[in-house]
Amino acid sequence: MLELKRRQKEVLETFENERTTHERVVLIPPQPDFIMVHLIERDDPVAGRAAFLSSQLPIDVEHRAMMDEVTLGPALTETLFELSLESPPS
Repeated sequence: MLELKRRQKEVLETFENERTTHERVVLIPPQPDFIMVHLIERDDPVAGRAAFLSSQLPIDVEHRAMMDEVTLGPALTETLFELSLESPPS
């Protein structure tokens, strides 16, 4: 994470390309393994994800490679609650 602070200009360029407004990464301690939770707020999540996956910015290329090395992929989850101003409850 210190690397991201050092490369803050590149991170902000990525934010702009992906239309990201907020990002937070947390680790949940071993149970039996660490769980990384990556929360991203974007104007358009689908377009933002596509922009990240197709980005050739060095920081994005490195990020994708690093995540492939350290993760087992997405975890199975169950959404307990979700509400958005753009999709009010019916």
